[in-house]
Amino acid sequence: MKSSMKKISKSNLKRRIAVCVLALSLLAAALALPAGAAADAGTAIEKTARYLGAIESPAILSGDWPVFAVAKSGYYAPPGFYASYKKSVAAKLSETKGVLHERKYTEYSRLILALTAIGEDARSFGGYDLTAKLLEYDKVRAQGINGPAWALIALDCAPEYGAARGGDNRYGEIKERYLADILSRQRTDGRFTLAGGGADKTNEPPEADVTAMVLLALAPYRERREVSDVIDRALGFLSAIQQPDGGYKSRDVSNCESAAQVITALGALGIDIDDKRFTKNGKTALDALLSFALADGSFEHTKDGGVDLMATQQALCAMISADKGISVYGAMTLGAGPAFSKIAAPAVSRAGKTFPDIAGKSCEAAVRALAERGIIDGATATEFRPSDTVTRAQFAAITARALGFELPESGPGGSVNIPDGFSDVPESAWYARYVYSAQNYGLITGRSPKIFDPEGRITRSEAALLLERAAKLLGYGGRIAITTAAESRVTRGELAVGLHTLLRAAGALEG
Repeated sequence: MKSSMKKISKSNLKRRIAVCVLALSLLAAALALPAGAAADAGTAIEKTARYLGAIESPAILSGDWPVFAVAKSGYYAPPGFYASYKKSVAAKLSETKGVLHERKYTEYSRLILALTAIGEDARSFGGYDLTAKLLEYDKVRAQGINGPAWALIALDCAPEYGAARGGDNRYGEIKERYLADILSRQRTDGRFTLAGGGADKTNEPPEADVTAMVLLALAPYRERREVSDVIDRALGFLSAIQQPDGGYKSRDVSNCESAAQVITALGALGIDIDDKRFTKNGKTALDALLSFALADGSFEHTKDGGVDLMATQQALCAMISADKGISVYGAMTLGAGPAFSKIAAPAVSRAGKTFPDIAGKSCEAAVRALAERGIIDGATATEFRPSDTVTRAQFAAITARALGFELPESGPGGSVNIPDGFSDVPESAWYARYVYSAQNYGLITGRSPKIFDPEGRITRSEAALLLERAAKLLGYGGRIAITTAAESRVTRGELAVGLHTLLRAAGALEG
């Protein structure tokens, strides 16, 4: 029998989150989101993403899940957030020669997920292929069902990881072994347990977490008959143990993470959060989840238990999954990095702004459109100078404005303090905030880890590459041509035309 899965309705989910947020804000100021906040899915997700993004210098192991969750949220993280994490990972791999743990192989799986979410290829990070560790079948299985489940999730998070490599199909074969192993461990009542397999135990408390985690691993294979049947039984178990308030228990205690795991699993399977099987007394798992939310965007593990980091990051993943109706762990593109939600050109603020020296030139319309929106300024108050070349600092500033990048907070005099920043970007430089913002969004990098070269001139080939990255941030798949002379320097007029063309093609700009 094929699994009876309803296609998720995004608008319905957003209305549901809006209703939950509004209801909780009316119940108590300490719960959910504050009254007056925009009551929609984006508000709840952004608030929690910003809470996690405020973690200073996230490091390997402790920072894997916060980094993953913030990257998947689609919201801005402070400059240095991802760079600090990658630096920590590289240092740890160098120190341990690529060995994270002798027994806990889930540490490799979660590191693969975090690195992939921020645009890195886990097959070649810090000189190590982290996916190779997941070929060690017996060691992966030593952690119980956790090992195979997270190994399968990690290998399926990007299609390249499980594909044949130069005729070597070991990764495809190991995925099938893990899948078969997981399927064999289901209990007769539909549940999965950490130990897995064996006869049902009548005194075993009904818990949702492991079963929901397994469903995440099985989701990409749900069209297979043998997998679909297992999923149906697991869903029946989760439906049967759901609490009257829509939530779930672990060790007989209602908690945030259990509800979050179920929500994430339902999203991965394309099941509506309002599905009648998962609605009790008019309450869903999402209603229960948001009852653990605190005013600052964090979540607590249990009621009145205070801020809990694990609960917060799992809640964020659950809200993303519910909002988008997808698995947060799947469909990642190597090299893409975080997918930011708020990428859009600013509105017109200086109508009629123009410069005499662009009149009749091919760049006139583009310069005027960008100048009216405060994206680009003249070289002087009255001259644009379209033939002047563009420095790296200028390019960062112009593109950051064009795409509406969020800028890092500034201190006295507009200075910005970035730990481990570029040595040649003074904190008080006018372009510092733009440089670090563009770096954080993955648009531009330094010449080296410590050198940005702000006065260096942008070549046409560099401009083409950077505009291609900008296009990806806007969700535009086309190409924006500059000119054919790749190594000559791009001019202010050419950059204006390229940016204007991109913004219009991506639907981010009218006129």
